[in-house]
Amino acid sequence: MWQPIETAPKDGTWIIGICNDHSRLYRMSWGLARDGHMAWCTADGVVTYGDGLFSPFGGWASCPVTRPNCGSGE
Repeated sequence: MWQPIETAPKDGTWIIGICNDHSRLYRMSWGLARDGHMAWCTADGVVTYGDGLFSPFGGWASCPVTRPNCGSGE
C-alpha cells in the first residue's frame, strides 16, 4: 500500500504521507510554501522541505475518494 515518498506526485494532488517512524499520518500536497520554495505542505499547516533521505516522510498513499455530502439523503 505505501509507496516510497520519492515516487509521490508533485502536481498538487493531495496524498496521505506517513512519517519515517510510522507515528503519524498527514494529508499533504507538494506545493509552494509561504516563503516561495516548493515543499510538502500538510492540511494542518506543517511545511517540510526535502525529499528522499532528507524527508521526515517515509511513504505515501492515495487519498481515499469521498463523495461530498450535499444533504440530498443519498
